[in-house]
Amino acid sequence: MAAPDTMTPLETNAALRRRSPSLLLSEEPGREELAQFWTLSDRDRAEITRCQGEANQRRFAVQLCTLRTYGRFLPEATPAPVAITNYLARQLDLSLVLFGDVPSRLATETGHRQRILSYLGWQAFDEEARTRLTQWLRQRATDDLPPHVLVTRAEDLLRAWQIVMPTRLTLEELVASVTARAQDDVYSRIVTGLPPALQHAMDELLQVPTGERRSVLFQLKEYPPEASNAVILRYIDRYHFLQTLGVDTMALSGVSPPMIRYLADLAKRHDAHTFRRFPPEKRYALTACFLVEIQKTILDHRSSVAER
Repeated sequence: MAAPDTMTPLETNAALRRRSPSLLLSEEPGREELAQFWTLSDRDRAEITRCQGEANQRRFAVQLCTLRTYGRFLPEATPAPVAITNYLARQLDLSLVLFGDVPSRLATETGHRQRILSYLGWQAFDEEARTRLTQWLRQRATDDLPPHVLVTRAEDLLRAWQIVMPTRLTLEELVASVTARAQDDVYSRIVTGLPPALQHAMDELLQVPTGERRSVLFQLKEYPPEASNAVILRYIDRYHFLQTLGVDTMALSGVSPPMIRYLADLAKRHDAHTFRRFPPEKRYALTACFLVEIQKTILDHRSSVAER
């Protein structure tokens, strides 16, 4: 996939469809986006006009295109942006609106969804679909893929299977439950390559030195606010400190770089008090990944300063 700053508008839209935590439709879609995702075929129009009443036809058209584009329906009682609704209305020779339509009856919305599923050949995310997806996740859980990557791939897979995607939260919870054991295995593999002396040194990082207010681990999380001489010297000291710890020679037992970055980010979210309550394997594994990544950050910062 192209880098975010080099994506075309359509590529950016596609990335958002895969990554958005919830279904958010653009309030001001561009002409290209409207043409790509909200243009109706003759067959679509024939199916939509089976609905009774203009409001129902507009809502049906919105939900049909939403499922086809995003793999999800727009949530109940959530109106579509007016620009999208009116773009569809013009194709159907319907009245334009000032506000987005919502169904007046839940039964109407439910009936529309069933018709759209049948029309597009999609299926609801039922227990059978959940079981099928869970089996796939179990097969991939040992690939050292971070949970957010598995969630994205699960969404792509459900779209390929033409199964309506549940909410992002539902998928995240399913991935978390399936990958918990696999993640414990990652922790074990990392800790196997950490000598006892290094583990002890990691525990020391969680202690608050005399005269300080924060642990050494917390201090390492800080990013330089500016490239002053004092800051540069401090980061040179930190780099030498990490070398003394043995971060340069730290073996992470073949753990994938994306997983290392994920675990390092996870480590950044927790304070020293929380870290001390983690089981030893998890604590050492997260700390190891954090130290490896922070050393890379320091090196990158030193290089960028040297180029100025």
